[in-house]
Amino acid sequence: MADPLPDLRELLFADLPPLTVLEQFAAAPDLHELAGAVAREDEVGAQTLLDRVLSGTAETRIRLQAWSLARRVGIEPPGDDARRARGVVIDVGLDGGLDTLAGYEDGTARYLNHGGGAIVWEARDPSIDQAINDLTAAAQAVVERSGPLDGPRPAAPPAGYAALWILTDNGIHLGAGPFQTLAMDPLGGPVIASGTDLMRQLIERNTSPPG
Repeated sequence: MADPLPDLRELLFADLPPLTVLEQFAAAPDLHELAGAVAREDEVGAQTLLDRVLSGTAETRIRLQAWSLARRVGIEPPGDDARRARGVVIDVGLDGGLDTLAGYEDGTARYLNHGGGAIVWEARDPSIDQAINDLTAAAQAVVERSGPLDGPRPAAPPAGYAALWILTDNGIHLGAGPFQTLAMDPLGGPVIASGTDLMRQLIERNTSPPG
């Protein structure tokens, strides 16, 4: 399926390889240096830089990307927080293309419409924050019943199918299948319902006149 916004979508998962991070994250020097250490397979240097990234950012995607890099050289996140759902990406395959929604625990969100439009949400808003909290809480139940992906991230779902990508420090957990089946699933259904509410609120705020 053609994705009208492939570059934006790839950024949502915070699992870019080191060379891509080196190309795209020059404005985030600590993450950039971490990618360099990982590319050199310098585990000791990567640990030092990982600690610096984690202590210096409140951005969920930067944190997730840092752990994604660190795991490549054998550095694993400790404790129960390793399995905490920090972000959720929902793909829905439509006849006209792919709809993608993402929400992160720092209150940021993205909606990429199959027609080529995009909503980039960076503001803090209590209602959006609550919608994202509901989404990550629903996703946590999926994490508790699954393990992170082993190997490359699969392709986006085709028309009629959906994928629930749950982002944690120890990797991405995936639930996928026919949309209607997932929507009625005891675990997948609440994630889709919460995602639908977040998408609705993002669209409403994006179309509301200022004032």
